[in-house]
Amino acid sequence: MKRFKIFGILVFVLVGFLILSHNVFAESGLTKIAENVYSYVDVKGAIPQNSFGANAGIIIGKDGIVVIDTLISAKEAQRFINDIRKVSDKPVKSVINTHYHLDHTFGNSEFTKLGAIIIAQANDDKNLHNAGEATLKNAKMYGLSESDMEGTTIAYP
Repeated sequence: MKRFKIFGILVFVLVGFLILSHNVFAESGLTKIAENVYSYVDVKGAIPQNSFGANAGIIIGKDGIVVIDTLISAKEAQRFINDIRKVSDKPVKSVINTHYHLDHTFGNSEFTKLGAIIIAQANDDKNLHNAGEATLKNAKMYGLSESDMEGTTIAYP
């Protein structure tokens, strides 16, 4: 329970920094928001292939990294992982899904391959179980091609 409170506080802090810094940072790549806090911010050209510009970020702790959301596909998650490796070589220990929508959770499986534990609110876990596979199967309804979604599988909290 204590861990979930700490993660909740960290997510709150990250979101606050994102709101305060929206127009201040670079257009692409992870932007340093605060000491050991990085995020994608102010993404231009929010299209399906770049996760609709969804905010995602990391908090680098003493022993590892917490990831906030994992983007829309395995390919986007790999881009995220590559960007993470540009700022830290610490292990990714946890992923926090802020909600179950595809642009925040469909990259989860790439992080579980790194050994990360996926954390989400119980209703988001339930909603992902209920809608995840059907949404992935019908990704073209969101403007995504089979090529965009290649290698993407659902990984649940």
